[in-house]
Amino acid sequence: MTEDEPDLASRLEEVSDPGDPSRRSFIRAGAGVVVATAALVGAGRQLRVLRPESGQAAGGSAETHEHSYADIELRINGQTRPLRVPHQRTLLLAIREDLGLTGTKKSCNLGQCGACTVLMDGLPVYSCMLLALDVTGREITTIEGIGRHEALHPIQEGFIHHMGSQCGHCTPGMIMSGVALLQKTPTPTEAEVRHALSGNLCR
Repeated sequence: MTEDEPDLASRLEEVSDPGDPSRRSFIRAGAGVVVATAALVGAGRQLRVLRPESGQAAGGSAETHEHSYADIELRINGQTRPLRVPHQRTLLLAIREDLGLTGTKKSCNLGQCGACTVLMDGLPVYSCMLLALDVTGREITTIEGIGRHEALHPIQEGFIHHMGSQCGHCTPGMIMSGVALLQKTPTPTEAEVRHALSGNLCR
């Protein structure tokens, strides 16, 4: 548009009543809508141009992801279990979803509640905070590994006898923390028990 050529709003105002302010505001608003629409159409064209590149990038990412798996062996409850897992796979998910040992519970998934507690070389750890790749060669014990239906662990028996399970979601983690305590201190004091279970929250 040249300097001498009037803009759209000016031409529309020429055919309107110059003394009508509401009419003038309406015309200027209409001109703004026209400009905005043109801008959106241009943006749409630009997005269509970028889409093929985005698809190529997505394909490359998928190819990279395909190679981010590892073949590992985990020592779970005295047995060596071969697994193929993504590099970011947590020990918790490997136990529950890959090995089907669902006694270990997934709750906060932030390392705060203790429901996912297992023993690693005899020490209680939050399995949601460990990568499966990082525990290869370590001895992992889950709730399934401390007792059997015909011979429960004394702590399991104690939870049943004193009806300490309530909803039961936090129970496996509490039991595993208790087992770790008794392995280290067979006759703990009440203060030691409270300290050992302080990392396990009842929901």
